[in-house]
Amino acid sequence: MQPQTLQLPVILMYINAGFTLLGLIANRGSSVVVMLAIIIALSEVLPAWGIANDRKWGYYLGLGITSLYLILVIMAIVVSGMTFISILSLMFAGAMVALLLHRESREYQRMWFR
Repeated sequence: MQPQTLQLPVILMYINAGFTLLGLIANRGSSVVVMLAIIIALSEVLPAWGIANDRKWGYYLGLGITSLYLILVIMAIVVSGMTFISILSLMFAGAMVALLLHRESREYQRMWFR
């Protein structure tokens, strides 16, 4: 039983990976875009699985991936402006980083993760 501050980012990572794959299906881009979308989706599923299974590498990888995602979303907003999708992406990324950095999450992973 993990604290809620760790369960929510795991759920958000899985949802975000699903949205990435749905966007891939809807847009049907080039083979480079397809491979990039698959890599992005896997980069969120892998740490989510690690966190769900009490792995320290999952926590640190999840923190790194979600922080990078937050930076990329902010850069995209600066370059192309605010849209509804960018606001949702910013909320998802900010929530994941904030929940992973929450005191309760850090203490739990320090004590119980292998």
